[in-house]
Amino acid sequence: MSELANIIVRRGQLKGQLTHIANYIRDNKGSPDIDQITVRLEKTTETWHEFQQVQAQIEEETETTNESEKYRSEFEEFNDEANGHASLQPVQSAIKLAAIEIPRFTGVYTEWAAFYDIYMALIHDNKLMSDIQKFFYLRSCLSGDAKKVIDCLQTTTENYQVAWTSLIMRYDNKRVLIQVRVKALFDLQPLKKESAVHLHTLIDTVSGHLKALESLGQTPDSWGVLLSHLITSKLDANTRRAWESEATKMEDFIVPILIDFLKSRFRILEVIESNKNMNTQVPTDIPRFKKSGDRSSSFTTTTSFRCYNCNGPHSIYKCTKFLALTILERIKRINDLKLCNICLRAHSDKCKSRNCPKCARPHNGLHSSRTNNNNIHTGGAGNSGESSNTTPPAENDRNDIANEAMINSAPASVNAHARQNSEAGQVLLSTAEILVFDSQNKPVLCRALLDSGSQHNFMTESLTRRLNLKRIKSSCSIIGINDASHTSTYKVTTTIKSRIYDYSLNLEFFALPNLTSKLPLMPVNLTELKVPVDIRLADPSFHVPKKVDIILGAEIYFELLTKEQIQTVSRGPIFQGTRLGWVIAGPIPSP
Repeated sequence: MSELANIIVRRGQLKGQLTHIANYIRDNKGSPDIDQITVRLEKTTETWHEFQQVQAQIEEETETTNESEKYRSEFEEFNDEANGHASLQPVQSAIKLAAIEIPRFTGVYTEWAAFYDIYMALIHDNKLMSDIQKFFYLRSCLSGDAKKVIDCLQTTTENYQVAWTSLIMRYDNKRVLIQVRVKALFDLQPLKKESAVHLHTLIDTVSGHLKALESLGQTPDSWGVLLSHLITSKLDANTRRAWESEATKMEDFIVPILIDFLKSRFRILEVIESNKNMNTQVPTDIPRFKKSGDRSSSFTTTTSFRCYNCNGPHSIYKCTKFLALTILERIKRINDLKLCNICLRAHSDKCKSRNCPKCARPHNGLHSSRTNNNNIHTGGAGNSGESSNTTPPAENDRNDIANEAMINSAPASVNAHARQNSEAGQVLLSTAEILVFDSQNKPVLCRALLDSGSQHNFMTESLTRRLNLKRIKSSCSIIGINDASHTSTYKVTTTIKSRIYDYSLNLEFFALPNLTSKLPLMPVNLTELKVPVDIRLADPSFHVPKKVDIILGAEIYFELLTKEQIQTVSRGPIFQGTRLGWVIAGPIPSP
C-alpha cells in the first residue's frame, strides 16, 4: 500500500475516534460522568491536531476537491460538537454539593416512605448503575427486620428485582402505615408542665403524623372533634385551659385552627421563658450578689478532700503516714484529733456508720487486727483504682466520706459506686447509645446514663462544643452526695433520638466538665448474664467500660420506660424495655 493510502486510512481512523467521542457525550448528556468527560475532552484535542496534520499531507499529495473539503467540514463539525458538550461540564460542576446519604432502614414502618423516595431517586432509577451494584447498595442500607426480608437471597443480578419487590410487598402496606400513624397519635406523651420546648416538640410530632396521613390518602383535617379531643388531651393544664377559652368562640372544631393556636402559644411561651432566663442571669464578677439558680440532685458531683492527719489532698484512709502507724498508735492519733473511732471523721452526733466489718466491734476496720482482701476505692472520672490493704467504712457509709474536711485542694470526682477487684459484686447502671443532633441538625452517636436520681439532664462540656450548640447562661447548683455541690454555668437545648425506634424528644441539658467515671467500672463477662437473643439492646457495648456523654434525669426517666422486663439470672441484673431499646441494670452475679 502506498504512503498516501496509509495516510487516508489514518484519517478515517481519526474520524472514527472523534465520532465515538461525540456519540458518547451526546448519549450521556443527561447524567454525564465528570471524569470520563474530562478524559474524552483531552482526547478530542489530540485527535483534532493529528487530523489537521494528516489532512494537510493529503491535500499536498492530491488536488483539493469538493469531496476533500466536505470531509474536512464534517470532521470540524464533529470536533465542535464534542468540545461544545464537554466544555459545559466543568461549569456545571463548579459548585460542589454535599453528598446525599441514604438513611438506613431498620424495618420501622414510619421510616419506610423517606427511605423509599431517597433510594428510588439515588439508586433504583439510576441508569448508570448495574443491578448487581444496586443490590450491594440495598444490602448496605438495610438492618434489623428489614434485612431479614432479603437475607435468604444470593447477591446476583437476577435477584435484585426480587429483593426490591419483596421489600415493597412487605413494607409498602398502606393500611398498616395508616394504622401505625394513628396509633402514634394516640401514644403521644401528655405534657406534664407548661414548656415552650415540649409544646414545640408536640406540635412537630402531630404535624408530621398528619402530613404522613395526608400522603397516604387520608383527610385528618376532616376528623374534627375526635382529633381535636385527642390532641388537647395531651396538653398541659394551662395550655388546655387557654384553648378551651378560645374554642368557646368557635362553632366547628377544625384541626388546622387548633394547630395554629398551639404555634401561637409556643411563640408566647418562648418569649416569656427567654425573658425569664435573661432576668435571672447574674454577673459572675460580683459573687456576693449571685443568686442561687436551680438546685438539682445528680448522679455525680465534684468535691475536695483534705486529710485530718497530715492535711494532704486525700482522705485519711489513704494517708501513708497514718497507715504506717501501729493499731494502738492509730487509735491514739484518732483520739488526739477528736475523730469518731468508727467513721474516722469529726462529728458530735451519734455515729450512724456500721461497726468493723471484720470483727463487728464498734471501731473502724483500720483498728482491727484481722485482715480483709477486699479493696474498695472511691471511683473517679478517669482514675483507675489503686490497691490498698485498708478498709474504709461499710457500704452505706461511703457517702459520708465525701464530706470529710473539705477545703480548697485538688478536685476529686465522687460517684455513687465503688471499685472492686473483680467484676463479681459490681452493679450495672442503665446506659444507652442515642442520637443527639448538632447545630447543623446532623445526628451524633452518644452514650447516655439513665439516672432517676437526677432532677435535670446533663451533658459534658466537650460534647456541647462538639455539637456546636448555642449556650444559654444559667446558674444551676448540683447538690450531690452529702450535700456536696458543683455549679453549671450554662445549658443547651437539642433533640435526642432513639437509634432503634421512632422516638425523639427535645430536651435541655446543663453542662458540666465531667459527669462520671467510665461505666461499667470493669469489663463484664456476657456469658454469665445470659442476654436474651431476641431483644435489641439500647447500648450493645454496655459491658465495656466507656465514657458517659449525657445523663438523662428523672424529667424523662419514667417516660422512657415500657412495661417489658426480663430477668435471666436469679438475683442478677434486670433487662428493662425502654423507648431507646432494652437497658440492663442490677448486680453482676457471682460465678
